[in-house]
Amino acid sequence: MQAGQTVGLSKDESHHLFNVLRIREGASVELVDGKGTLGMGTVARASKNLTEVLLGSVKKYPRVSRVRLCFGLAKHQASEFLVRRCTELGVSAFQPLVTDHGLPAKVWKRDRWDRVVEEVCKQCQEVWFPEVCEPMRFADWLEQNTRTIVACDENARVSSLQIGSLVECDLVLGAEGGWSENERRLLAEKASLLGLGVNRLRAETASLVALALLKEKLGELQPALVSAD
Repeated sequence: MQAGQTVGLSKDESHHLFNVLRIREGASVELVDGKGTLGMGTVARASKNLTEVLLGSVKKYPRVSRVRLCFGLAKHQASEFLVRRCTELGVSAFQPLVTDHGLPAKVWKRDRWDRVVEEVCKQCQEVWFPEVCEPMRFADWLEQNTRTIVACDENARVSSLQIGSLVECDLVLGAEGGWSENERRLLAEKASLLGLGVNRLRAETASLVALALLKEKLGELQPALVSAD
């Protein structure tokens, strides 16, 4: 996107603006590309099939979150809660994992979660859309991983986490059945532990609590965006 450019919206976006939001010519709107760019402009043409926006200014924002959320696959309702709420809080990517006590890769609905991410980002004014990755086997993910790993485990209530503020890291949580003993052993060799307190939490609740705690440690819970310009 560039200032002075006229951007044509997709049919779905045009329908939403015209029929749902009742946006007409002359209205001010904001557009995002999901890669940190925010464009502010004026509707030059409005219809249910094609809406065009004349951009007046464009700003580029740095990515704030350095956390990739890695999680054992769970049932649809739990996965949707996780994706929605953690997108709202802010992550760089979602990496679903096939774990010993989780569900198989076929339950992951890539197109569905891409749409959920886009919807939530627009609602919460997030200009960077998290990447939605294809499921990986836990052992493969761990073997290939070169990032700092922070793990949550219901059997480990006390944190051993010591982390700098500029670290690219993976926050990893098990599925509803937790970690197997073999997975727990493998994690112990590579991960720092983040304790979540004395109560046993559901997997989707644990993901949100853990993400908030880690982002606080990383200094990512900022009050406002700062433009890179």
